[in-house]
Amino acid sequence: ARNASAPEGRVPAVTVILDGERQARISAAHSRADWVIGIDKFIGVDLFESGTGAIGESYILDYAPDFVEGIGERLTVTTANHREVELLLEDAMLELGLHDVQHSVKDVLSTLSVVSGRLALRLLKDSNHAREAVSLAAVITHLKRKGDLDGLIVVPVDAHPEIFGIRARDEGVARRCDLLLVRVGQRSFKIECVEVKSRKEARLPQQLADHIVDQLQDTKRLLESRFFATDPPRIDARLQLARLASVLHYYADRSLLHQLIAEDKIADVHRYIDRVNEERPTADITMRGYVISLDGEEGFKKKYGEVPLSVLTATDLGQLGFTTGAASSTTLATAQTVATPTQRPGMAT
Repeated sequence: ARNASAPEGRVPAVTVILDGERQARISAAHSRADWVIGIDKFIGVDLFESGTGAIGESYILDYAPDFVEGIGERLTVTTANHREVELLLEDAMLELGLHDVQHSVKDVLSTLSVVSGRLALRLLKDSNHAREAVSLAAVITHLKRKGDLDGLIVVPVDAHPEIFGIRARDEGVARRCDLLLVRVGQRSFKIECVEVKSRKEARLPQQLADHIVDQLQDTKRLLESRFFATDPPRIDARLQLARLASVLHYYADRSLLHQLIAEDKIADVHRYIDRVNEERPTADITMRGYVISLDGEEGFKKKYGEVPLSVLTATDLGQLGFTTGAASSTTLATAQTVATPTQRPGMAT
């Protein structure tokens, strides 16, 4: 449709409008079941993620686009049961050293939805991912606050095992980063691979940094060999680029939904993605690592080879709205200072 001779920025589209009765049926299904499976060709996933109405604010969506996105039926899995996920996130936040987590856990869950609801729902299968999810939410919040996500397409790597998983690799190793931050322009195509870790007391800074670098480098090598190989070129190069373009189109629309891409820019973004598929440009692939370390950045270097590393400390998280142990101690000390003058004469201080 984007290649048709339509006016600039306009494409054929099917509009599906759900009236109050049909929305009530969806709500009733979620009230009676923990999980609701939907199969529909036309209902967009933004119905569950828009955040602009009762439906968008109520559900967590597990969905990733297929290679033939927009052609066949869409299979969605949704749940209105947030509490189990929130409890897992609360435990992980406490484990990281955060406080008053009940007030910020909903913000963490909302931030994860910017990337993918699948990241939140996979915690129900493996609670060990909870710490990673909280750390990723902190970094996403940090990048949004700085404006570093403006105009970018955010691709969750773990949501696409068909590209990055062990079965899709020739060497049988499935080390991969967390996110791809993609910017497409008229003459540019940039991909930043991002890996996020939280520091555990038992792991030394160098060991953690080495792990981050390995995952980033493996992801970069996979991108280069699968989508941008030139010596020799892949026989199925066009098929692989078509797969990549399909993924980028989907997450570009998600970036629009979450206000990372402006509405007046989205048509250009889709046109540039089509150009990637048609002209097969070479991507500029970079790497960056992040570490959540409430104890500070001591022991970490600013750069490991070609990989810059940023450390978010308790101070940084406090500025993002998280309550850390340091902030709690300051509050307690202030309260004690205020209380001291009210003591009766003769009492020990």
